[in-house]
Amino acid sequence: MYLGKYALGIIQVQNRFRWVLARQDKTAVIERMEEGETVPQEVLSIKNLTIVTGLEGTEVLRRDVKLPLTTPKSLKAALPFQLEPLLPFPLDQSIVYPQFHPLGKETVVVVWATTQEKVQSHLEKWHLLGIEPDLVASQTLALARWAQTVFPQESECTVVHESTGSTRNGMMEEAAVGVTIDHGRVVCAMESPDPVRLKLFLKQKYPLFHWVEMGSSVEHSFAIPMGLALEPFQKGPCQFRTAAFSSRRQKKLESSLLKRTLAAGVGVIGVTALLCTGILHHQTKKLKHQIAPYYKGEIGSLESGVEHFRDFLIQETKTTPSVYTAPSTQQVLAWLSSLSAPVEISHFEYELKGTDCSEISIEFQARDPRDADLFIKQLRQKPTFVESTHELKWTSHPLGYKLSFPLQKNS
Repeated sequence: MYLGKYALGIIQVQNRFRWVLARQDKTAVIERMEEGETVPQEVLSIKNLTIVTGLEGTEVLRRDVKLPLTTPKSLKAALPFQLEPLLPFPLDQSIVYPQFHPLGKETVVVVWATTQEKVQSHLEKWHLLGIEPDLVASQTLALARWAQTVFPQESECTVVHESTGSTRNGMMEEAAVGVTIDHGRVVCAMESPDPVRLKLFLKQKYPLFHWVEMGSSVEHSFAIPMGLALEPFQKGPCQFRTAAFSSRRQKKLESSLLKRTLAAGVGVIGVTALLCTGILHHQTKKLKHQIAPYYKGEIGSLESGVEHFRDFLIQETKTTPSVYTAPSTQQVLAWLSSLSAPVEISHFEYELKGTDCSEISIEFQARDPRDADLFIKQLRQKPTFVESTHELKWTSHPLGYKLSFPLQKNS
């Protein structure tokens, strides 16, 4: 889902709109807070605007589920099986917003749930008022968002918000919403028509938590629309309006984003094609230059030039075959065994360094250096395989003597 740079959080209070306009910069910035019979058209027509409304507390359930899992993928897969016995409505008719709170090797999932029918009724209500929300969140959760923003230093906090807005039989009716937050997790969310009893219950259950009792000040009266306006800027915003019922503005934004993405993709493909063409031309020119000395006349196509060069290599191979001219291993061993020096060869290594070049490494044992010298003298006596220009010289090591020398080529 594409969310714009601006967000409008809006609620209805006694047939009037109470709204907050927020802008996402490096942090969320509140630009306007107003109340009136209408929302100004210049606000509703802001480019990249996300309009956020919220289901009331009685329309959303909160449940806690603890799972011995930690990865989001496994949690989302297991969650439906855990929720079915906890929700009072069928799972296939529900819309769920989960919040994951890791605790070591397990995770506490705070689930906010409602039904498709309630969301549809909410959308129809706002449609009659001339407002089409892009995001349908929760007013109770919005109150928690507000508290976490206004009191970031309070890790344990209880907020009670009182309102007088609903009517029954022509009489004004009071209501109160209470939210308790424990280190970023909403552990209690209640709505009651009796504010006094709600306050008493929360104070008894959470006596050590920071207490915020909201009055009639402007800041407090705009707490819920402010929390709604902050919702799109959360890492995982609450959204009860599913993709199947996206707003017209949301569909338009997604279509525009898709077109820009496709245009950018076509541009990247075009630039890549031009670069590949340039590289191919450069490599072709370079290859033609390399095979030009072996080609009589002007090189036409690269294919014909490569074919001619291949024929040239085949002809060169046929006319100048490689001939192995170095003595074989068997010849060298037979020669060494014919020597009569009083030494015992303990290690023999034959290394071929080409078709006409090889080297011998020998480790041998002798009674004393004079016998080692005699062995070298016999290696020099003809017939010999030692390269004539090489100086034979032995070296000693703890287990005897060793020497190496190149072999002369076979005649």
